[in-house]
Amino acid sequence: MNRLFQIAAIVAATFGILGMPAAARADFQLTLTDGTNTATYSSTAANPNFVASPLAGVQIGQLAVSSMAFSNSPGGANAIVGASTFTLYNQSASAQTFTISVLATGFNSPQSPPPLSLLDTVSGSIGNGTVTGTFQGFADTSANATAGSGTAGQLLNFSASGSSQSFSVSGSADNVFSPDGSTYSLSLVETVTLSGGAIFTVTTGNVSAVMPAPSSVLLLLSSLPVLGSVWASRRRKIAAPAQPTAVA
Repeated sequence: MNRLFQIAAIVAATFGILGMPAAARADFQLTLTDGTNTATYSSTAANPNFVASPLAGVQIGQLAVSSMAFSNSPGGANAIVGASTFTLYNQSASAQTFTISVLATGFNSPQSPPPLSLLDTVSGSIGNGTVTGTFQGFADTSANATAGSGTAGQLLNFSASGSSQSFSVSGSADNVFSPDGSTYSLSLVETVTLSGGAIFTVTTGNVSAVMPAPSSVLLLLSSLPVLGSVWASRRRKIAAPAQPTAVA
């Protein structure tokens, strides 16, 4: 299984978490659970926007897990929280269900009005076996927010089966979240069911709070097909050969 977790070590080293002090921060947490066994990891003061499970992986019931999460709190043009390069190996012969949740707090940008949109995306691959799952993002202005509380983004469903099969799903909930100057949290919840012996890797899964596109931009985008048709019609007329003039 060490080969499955090598990429986790590389990324962790890139972010500089090796050798960091163990002072934890409760404002950014990664939780792994199979419903019975649970492990929670918090970011450190030195790396407040990055958190990971042990580099060699962690045993959660019958599942060997390696995971890491990131955020850009306090935000910017977009606010984002995500989980990347997380690997699950079902060591049992029967199907197992697993949930990963990530909670990041302290976002203050972007802000409303106008109401923000929540964009969700998740992609990954199955090494063998079958995987089915759901992925959903949330935004919350509550001081006691938890992963999965507050305004919900679009619920994404995914599945893959066979050897080296991949998937990619995205969605949006438009103009649904209005922090109106308040600090807010972003979270994601992903639930995965793996067949016996399956190996599953999530390349990335993230949630973004974004400003909606200005109406003028949407109007321009909506007019592009019409403008394209007009332009193509004019091009055809210009390119059409002139008809010969009849000679009396």
